[in-house]
Amino acid sequence: MLKIRTMLHRLLIILTIFLSSTCLAQSSRALLVGVQEYPKNSGWSSIHAQNDLRIVSKTIREAGFKDIRILRDAQATHSGIVSSLQRLSRDVNAGDRVLVFFSCHGQLITDTNADETSFNPRDKYDEALIPYDAQIAYNWNNKGYKGENHLTDDELNLLLGKIKYAVGETGQLVVLLDACHSGDMERSESKSEKALRRGVKEPFRLPKTASNRTVQPGDVSWVSISACRDFQNNYECVIDGTAYGRLAYSFSQVYKPGINSIELVNGIKGLYETLPTSSDEPRQQLHWYIPKGTEQDILFR
Repeated sequence: MLKIRTMLHRLLIILTIFLSSTCLAQSSRALLVGVQEYPKNSGWSSIHAQNDLRIVSKTIREAGFKDIRILRDAQATHSGIVSSLQRLSRDVNAGDRVLVFFSCHGQLITDTNADETSFNPRDKYDEALIPYDAQIAYNWNNKGYKGENHLTDDELNLLLGKIKYAVGETGQLVVLLDACHSGDMERSESKSEKALRRGVKEPFRLPKTASNRTVQPGDVSWVSISACRDFQNNYECVIDGTAYGRLAYSFSQVYKPGINSIELVNGIKGLYETLPTSSDEPRQQLHWYIPKGTEQDILFR
């Protein structure tokens, strides 16, 4: 009887150590990407991404994040972003909490695999984030650019899907996109708005004869929050003389340890509607997706 008790006691100790080590192994990681100064010959204007990186990194450091990787300007090329996301999918463990944040320009680009059209026959464009080495139009300045460095939503979702698969059901992936998914609607274009807008109204149009990466998108299974709808421009806000991305600023003000997914979205949405804007076009609308059943999940516990 004594031997059985001793064995059970030892098994209990081993189990406790195992569970403790598993909990300790779970960590909060982040990849923050910001492009403020694009190359002069790219056609893209400067934005205030460095301010976003500063307040978002400060917010999550104070919340206990220790593994924070930041890509700034020339580091945030298409290949640099892709390799960092691929590395993240290899480095994370089951149960990890991961935040991926983008602060950059955004643009619509010709949909080459017709996935957008399958949902909306009138939608001929994918949404794309603009890395440091992407240019504003096809064959811009006769340099032969064909859109190869635009980071489309299809390509990004596949990369994010690998991260979500790696962290598993017990892990989390939260994606914040503070960029413009601009459409071809008629917009006003004053000088002040132009300086604060994160994108252009003109889509990146690929010729019918042009070839581009064709990527089949994966299913979204993570919390995703975008600064605006795919047909809207994303304008920065100016707070006490400093310009920020509206999503970055709202996240930094609303996020706190212990908040759940729906509380974060509702908090950001509530603040969003009070932020000042220099634009006379309709206010941009926060766009989000929360996987069913995860609305009450605590973020980055």
